[in-house]
Amino acid sequence: MTKPVRGILQGCSPYDAALSASLCTSKFQASSVLDSSLNQPHMAKIGGTKGWCPSAANAGIEFIQIDFTLPFRVSAVDTQGHHSRFVSNYQVAYSLDGSTWLSVTLENKTDLIFPANADCNSVIRNKLSNSSSFVTRFIRIYPLTWNTWPCMRVEVYGRVCSTGK
Repeated sequence: MTKPVRGILQGCSPYDAALSASLCTSKFQASSVLDSSLNQPHMAKIGGTKGWCPSAANAGIEFIQIDFTLPFRVSAVDTQGHHSRFVSNYQVAYSLDGSTWLSVTLENKTDLIFPANADCNSVIRNKLSNSSSFVTRFIRIYPLTWNTWPCMRVEVYGRVCSTGK
C-alpha cells in the first residue's frame, strides 16, 4: 500500500498552480448528480455558470472527486456556491491510488472541517500549512453543511511532485 507524503516539499515544484481548471471532463467524478445537464462534476469550476450538485443531500457521504493524473502537493482549496445553493462546511479525503483514502486531519488526528461559503458568489480559499498539506493524485470533497442544497464549484491549488511515495 502506498502512503501519502505529508509535511515536506522535497521533490515538488516551487510554485503553486491551479490544478483542476485545465483538466478534461473525464478527470472529474462524483457520488451522484442532481441534474445531468446542469450539475455534472466537470462543470464545478470556479467562475463557471454551472456547478456540481449531488442527487441526494447526505452530509459526509456525497462527494466530488478530481483525478490530477500525477502526484501534487495540495496547498489550497477554493470553493464557490452555485445559484442560490452553497456549501458551508466540507471535509477532504485524498488518495494516491484511487482506492485507499485518507482524511485530512488535525494534529490530534480528528478530521479537519473546512469552512466554506456564506453565499453563492464569493470564492473562499482554505490554505493548508506545510504540516497539513499532502501529496495526492486524487481528492474528494465531502459537503457537510449547506444552504438549500449541497452545490459547489471548486479549484485546487498545488505543486507538481516527482514522487508520491
